[in-house]
This record gives sequence, C-alpha cells and structure tokens, in this order.
Amino acid sequence: MSGGVMAIDLSLVYPFSMSAIAGIPKAIAEVPHSYTGQYLKHVLQQYPPQPEVQNGGGD
Repeated sequence: MSGGVMAIDLSLVYPFSMSAIAGIPKAIAEVPHSYTGQYLKHVLQQYPPQPEVQNGGGD
C-alpha cells in the first residue's frame, strides 16, 4: 500500500484481466496508470471538495 492506495490484481481469480483499487478519491487520482484515477482527477478538478460545514448543535 503506497500513498493510501491499495491495488489488487484479480486475474488469478477470474479468467479475464481485472483489478481493483481502494483508497480516498484524491489518492486514487494521483495513480497515473489507473483509468479510474484519470477520471477522478478530471472530476476533482471540475468539482473541488467543499469544506465541511459544522452543525452549530443549537436546539
């Protein structure tokens, strides 16, 4: 696991080439050979994460 991203090659389990990737979107977007990462990078550039709004907790 590097940079908060874990990639798994499932080609040993399935008769066709398949892999899975897990991690936060920002970390996956930094993986250059990942098609999912390329897509996420594009989406994150268009829609940057918004800061979290904290609930005042008022009753």
